[in-house]
Amino acid sequence: MSWGSRLRDAFWVNFCSASTVERPLGDKALPPCVYESEYEEVFTGLIKASEDLGWHLLSADRKHGNLSLQRPWGLTTWGDTISINLQPIDRHSVRVDATSIARGEFFDWGRHARNIRRYFSDLDARVQPN
Repeated sequence: MSWGSRLRDAFWVNFCSASTVERPLGDKALPPCVYESEYEEVFTGLIKASEDLGWHLLSADRKHGNLSLQRPWGLTTWGDTISINLQPIDRHSVRVDATSIARGEFFDWGRHARNIRRYFSDLDARVQPN
C-alpha cells in the first residue's frame, strides 16, 4: 500500500467515521453493546430503532445479522451510512456492533459517535442491555 493510500485511509477513518469495531490504526472505538435477549428480539428492535430515528433501512439480512441504514442529509451533513452487525454470543445474548461513515465529508465533529450512541439509546429502550 502506498503512503498516499495510507494517509488517505487514516484521514478518512479517523475523521469521518465512528465504530464499535476496533480499527487497524489503533483508533479508539466506541464500546459495543451486548443485549441479554434472543437474537430475533434484538434484530426486530434494531429495525424499529431505525424507524424511530427516521433513518432509511437500505438492507436487512436476518440470517447473517447485517443491517445497512441511511441517515438523511440535512444542513450539516450529506447524510451518513450506518452499518450494524449482530453476533450471537449464546442463546440469550447478542453483541451489536455499529459503524457510521460520512458520505463526501472531511470532518464530522463527533456526529458519527453521536449517531451510534443515539441508535443504541433507542435500542436500549426496546431491548434489555447487559
